[in-house]
Amino acid sequence: MVTRKSVSEVIDDSRHLTKRYWSFAVAVAVATIFEYFDLFVIGYVVAFVGPRWGLSFGQSAIVLIASGVGAMVGALIAGWASDRFGRKTVLLISLASCGAATGFMAIVPDGAWPVLALLRLLVGAAVPAMHLAAITLVVEWTPTRWRTTLSSLMAVAFVPIGGLLAALAASWSDVLGWRGLVMLGWTAVLLLPILWAVIPESARWLSAIGEGKRAQTVAQWFTGTRLETEISAAPAADCETSFADLFRNRANVWLVAMTWLGISTVTYAMVLWGPSFVRLTLNIPPAQMASLFIFVALGGLAGRIAASFVAGWLGRRATGVIFAVGSAAMLLLISLLHGHAPIEAFAFFPMWAVAYFFTDGGWANAGPMPFELFPTALRSQAGGFAQFMNGIGKIIGPMILGLIAGAGNLITPQATIEAITPAFVVLTGFSLLVALTYARVRAETHGRSLEELSAGATAGPVNLLTVTARSTNEP
Repeated sequence: MVTRKSVSEVIDDSRHLTKRYWSFAVAVAVATIFEYFDLFVIGYVVAFVGPRWGLSFGQSAIVLIASGVGAMVGALIAGWASDRFGRKTVLLISLASCGAATGFMAIVPDGAWPVLALLRLLVGAAVPAMHLAAITLVVEWTPTRWRTTLSSLMAVAFVPIGGLLAALAASWSDVLGWRGLVMLGWTAVLLLPILWAVIPESARWLSAIGEGKRAQTVAQWFTGTRLETEISAAPAADCETSFADLFRNRANVWLVAMTWLGISTVTYAMVLWGPSFVRLTLNIPPAQMASLFIFVALGGLAGRIAASFVAGWLGRRATGVIFAVGSAAMLLLISLLHGHAPIEAFAFFPMWAVAYFFTDGGWANAGPMPFELFPTALRSQAGGFAQFMNGIGKIIGPMILGLIAGAGNLITPQATIEAITPAFVVLTGFSLLVALTYARVRAETHGRSLEELSAGATAGPVNLLTVTARSTNEP
């Protein structure tokens, strides 16, 4: 007699993680690193070509902002496409698009900044598409007992390495030139055959669209065992792909929106305005300031790795509160100590690095959460919505600080030393928003199977003011 199991049961029955799982996880991490290399490298390119091409502030800003605009559109389209056509398909197409768009920058004629901006628009659209597909695959293939830590670690924690690689490559710009620098984008395209071979399509997604046989074949190959059971197809209700279905559980939507918006606003404000504020406060030359920010990037990487393991120990809700409160506390301390010359000269940069440890570390915890909270047929669309909120944060974070730093001038903002205190008070408020959201919306994904979480997500409309989604640590 053939027994029938769900995909979740088949995956969770795995007693250990196979070599195929680790090959898949490493491939996703490497793809993510190279994708974000393509995203970060434009800052160095603009620094190289701006003076040579005579670009104005506005023209440079359009090139830099183009990826943020593309990200908002690309995230929503990719979320729908991943739930419609499969996670692996979106991952490979977006990786190829991002690498090619970066590589083709090498043939942009001198002075043709609109073409550069258009290619950056494509890069911006491809990065969140690839990232949401990658996180979805890791979440759906990892057994419940390891999912919290490994989904954060493999799909989110190593993103800062992409920035470090971009900085390292840029340090060779005298040899490579800016065109040689962007040619490195083709590396991602060269990885495609390897990724196609080691990354499987999601068995959960195949089951959700009624492809039980294919789901069983993929699961058998991936787990390395011959299955004596038949994988049951998902209920018909799980196959709906309407974006409006996300909002059936307003509490989960609110949790995703506020955490991603808050973390993104603080992160990108610190990343884009940080060098100017640090240079002004410490009165150091740009080269020395740039070398210091290598340690900030390493601090962000350490924060993401730490948050991955803390979440696997305490759960996502507690980890979210801890890292958001840590970020708020350090940002507030920076604002309070500003102006106290002896203390500030000694402690400003270490406090900045610690603040970034907590702020960027919050991404490792919040990153996989949208993909855990919603059912299979809506999982990538939830990720697309999260990336859309991320795109908003990318815009409003630097914009708010630009208004503060530039005395209300959005066109040519200039960082001033007087702007530090109000700027950091504002960022403190956004970090507190994240902490309060985690505390108010009592949702916990750690230790719960995706099917159990999906049942809660599809239970119907809820009132945000009264929702208390049950945590595994609560009766």
